[in-house]
Amino acid sequence: MLPNNKIYKHLFSLLIALNVGLAIIAVIQQKWWDVADTLGGATLLIAIVLVIDNGQVNKWSAMLFTITAIENGLEVANQFLLQNYLDSLWDIAAIILCVYWMRQYYVEE
Repeated sequence: MLPNNKIYKHLFSLLIALNVGLAIIAVIQQKWWDVADTLGGATLLIAIVLVIDNGQVNKWSAMLFTITAIENGLEVANQFLLQNYLDSLWDIAAIILCVYWMRQYYVEE
């Protein structure tokens, strides 16, 4: 739990709304990889908010982390195909973050 949950909730709400708005704009412009990128960012933020609220990873946040990891994996494959290696770093970092959080749910220690 974070000491100022109220501030973080508003910040994450704003970032989620921004990602959804950017996804809508990308749909209008028919830039489908940008739609996938922004929706992947929104699912990652929603999963992080669920972890902050509950204090642990639950079923829904683990599912959202899994969806985000799969979506970011597709983006990394596309960026490697287009030889945009530098652009793939954030997606690789997001995959590592998702695997770290999912490990707490799927692996019973």
